[in-house]
Amino acid sequence: MLDWNAKIWVSFAAIMGVVVGGTITWLLGIWAPHDAATLVSLLVAIFTAVLAVSTIGLWTDTRLSTERQLRACLSVIPFEANNIVVGQVPVVKCNIVNHGVTPAKEIIHQAGLGIIDYPLPPGVSFAYTGTLSPLVSKPVLHHGQDIDFSASPGSLLLSEADFLAITTRSNRRLYVAGRVAYRDAFGRDRETKFCYSIVPSPTIAQAAGGPVSVEFSPADRENDWT
Repeated sequence: MLDWNAKIWVSFAAIMGVVVGGTITWLLGIWAPHDAATLVSLLVAIFTAVLAVSTIGLWTDTRLSTERQLRACLSVIPFEANNIVVGQVPVVKCNIVNHGVTPAKEIIHQAGLGIIDYPLPPGVSFAYTGTLSPLVSKPVLHHGQDIDFSASPGSLLLSEADFLAITTRSNRRLYVAGRVAYRDAFGRDRETKFCYSIVPSPTIAQAAGGPVSVEFSPADRENDWT
């Protein structure tokens, strides 16, 4: 699709085509003398219409540019794992931050965990727990504000194989994935999707199920925003 600058140049080229073509045909006598006034009126009408379209286009472009600069923009970063022990339900804590200038409103989130092959295979879908849940404690995030939430796989308990996959180097990892939806100050609905895996480490086993700061690696997809 052409941007507004391109549209303006195309319109200008069209006008010049009409001007040049009309002038040549008039000079050659194809147009009757009394048609000169008609040609001038036509050119003025075309120029006025293009000017109006260009003005509206520039205003729209300016408005969208302002929104891009001032809009809310939420990021989601996991930072802590808990209950990483056989027979327990693992939990990953995530942090939401508003990096934008204006507030993010009506924030809702949905997240889940899963033991999946690494790297992330194509076509994998995550079974998020429950439905989109509102952030009741802080439904509005202003510039620089953040809030934490926890993600879990529901009632799924870690098996011995899952525990080994999380704590030792293998071709499987514990992933945390989800999405955060919100509305920006301009009334537009936005969404941030995230997907990370825990980098296996013996430190996780040493925590004996307690909270532990671990390294998270972003997947090569399922990380985007609108």
